[in-house]
Amino acid sequence: MKFGFWWYSAGFLALFLVLIVIIFYRRNQKQNLAAYFLPDNLLKLNESSWLKLNSLRLTFWTLAMIFGIIALMGPLLGERTREVKHRGVDLIIGLDVSNSMLAQDVLPSRLEKAKLEIRNFVGQLNGDRVGLIVFENDAFLQCPLTSDYSAISLYLDAITTGYLPTPGTNLAAPLESADEAFKRTLTIGETQKEAGKSKIMILVSDGEDHEGSTEEAIKIAMENGIKVFTVGVGTAAGGPIPVKDRSGKVVDFKRDRTGNVVTTQLKEDGLARVADETGGEYFRIGATASDFYKLNEVIEKMTKTDFKSSEVLDLDNKFQYPLALSVFFLLANLFIIPSVKKEEEAE
Repeated sequence: MKFGFWWYSAGFLALFLVLIVIIFYRRNQKQNLAAYFLPDNLLKLNESSWLKLNSLRLTFWTLAMIFGIIALMGPLLGERTREVKHRGVDLIIGLDVSNSMLAQDVLPSRLEKAKLEIRNFVGQLNGDRVGLIVFENDAFLQCPLTSDYSAISLYLDAITTGYLPTPGTNLAAPLESADEAFKRTLTIGETQKEAGKSKIMILVSDGEDHEGSTEEAIKIAMENGIKVFTVGVGTAAGGPIPVKDRSGKVVDFKRDRTGNVVTTQLKEDGLARVADETGGEYFRIGATASDFYKLNEVIEKMTKTDFKSSEVLDLDNKFQYPLALSVFFLLANLFIIPSVKKEEEAE
């Protein structure tokens, strides 16, 4: 059995201490009576109805307190179905985890700064469902659409570069994965248009498209009705890509075949074009400023749709049953026992 307010169990300790005091008081009272009465008279006194009624009264009072404390603790029994309705938009965040996101032209690194901005963005949402995809050359659905924003934060904590087996950056891969994730929210035979749901994709990347997939990304988005908002992370000047050992210490920087240090720069043109041609907007996370927060204002102005009601099973608080027993024993103590005592005295 579970209790909703278990801290009230401290009442049992208080009740126990009170009973100990009462027991010692009665024992001391009996010892005092033994000094004034002969054994035969004392035995008759102990067997009297008055003392028995007092013992019964103490028992009823104790039971009333026990059930009263249990009622305060809120015993949770059985299950109760509760419907939770959501209203908002569906949006999926695609986060670039290629090695170039380790560059530190944006501190502490492009990836860590992006994760921080995403947390802040998600924290400002209200009722919208959010999904999370990580991508390099391939894409992986890290978290399906959910209204549990704390889950998104937990998944972000675990994300690092080298998360996927194939290096590189393919902007089309997260769009394909996002489209599949959106389709999973539909009922059998239902289309996205019939459901009246918008499909929003937020691509967070430094824009280095090694696979030349910008055209394909635009094509996938337009064919599937996905509005893409892009967020560029980095600076035009760029920076080197650190190479770390197993302990996380920077031991070198990535070099080309001739031994020169590779500099990775923010490529805004491709990201801005994807956003423009799919009906979205382009935002930027730079070294000294970020306008990612403006995306919250854009999302807030979008037409909200009703999500399917989700059923939540709650344990039902059955406090009324022990409370009824507590009241019964209190009333018995106040009315039944005195009436019994009067009847015995009349006899």
